[in-house]
Amino acid sequence: ILNHSCTSNTICYAQDDFTFACRAVMPIKKGEEITTNYLHYHYHYFGLSYRQPELSEHWHFKCNCSRCRDYTEFGTMSDALVCTDCEEGRLTPLNLNADAEWVCGTCYASLPADSVDKALNDNWDLIEETPKFDIKALLGVLHKLLRVFDENHYYPLEVKRRIIENIGETKGYEYEDLAEAWLEKKVNFCRDHLKVQKKLAPGLSEYRAYISNHIAEPLYWLAKKRYLEKNVPAKI
Repeated sequence: ILNHSCTSNTICYAQDDFTFACRAVMPIKKGEEITTNYLHYHYHYFGLSYRQPELSEHWHFKCNCSRCRDYTEFGTMSDALVCTDCEEGRLTPLNLNADAEWVCGTCYASLPADSVDKALNDNWDLIEETPKFDIKALLGVLHKLLRVFDENHYYPLEVKRRIIENIGETKGYEYEDLAEAWLEKKVNFCRDHLKVQKKLAPGLSEYRAYISNHIAEPLYWLAKKRYLEKNVPAKI
């Protein structure tokens, strides 16, 4: 079995004939370790606070890959909270210990681990209690989350992912009759994901393919609507 990395250089999958395939998603240098991500691609943008307990519980190891050692998540801040003191800085953990304090990189204010855990648990409950097909309710939750978490934190990104899946599919939001503002929102949310994907799941990753598939649809409908209206910009 290949070793796990939270930012891996391969994907592994079963083919139609039930043979096992391992494919590189980015260039691999001679002597570089070949790794794969044990988590489903829906969780490849999830932060350290999710990955560490998940890998420990189900795979029985504590990950020490380069991403897990970088508390900024390669600069994406996908696990960071908004500092309640200065409101400009971001709180990240001091170390990999479960009881580590979270410290602001701007004003150096700190928050105990149990307060962070409470914020994570309370807000996850808020996400899960929100109907998955209620786009307006999800947008309301997103607005609340952005007061607590960095815009690239995996909670706001998870809500955006749910909205992405709904726009164009949910009753009342079908592509044929959808206003351009909703199409643009789906495009923008997809681009927010792709910005994080470049750092956390680079190359030809499943996460990239998943989001690229979703962004293609609204881009097509925007181009079609604007062509029919004779209002096609140089770049969408």
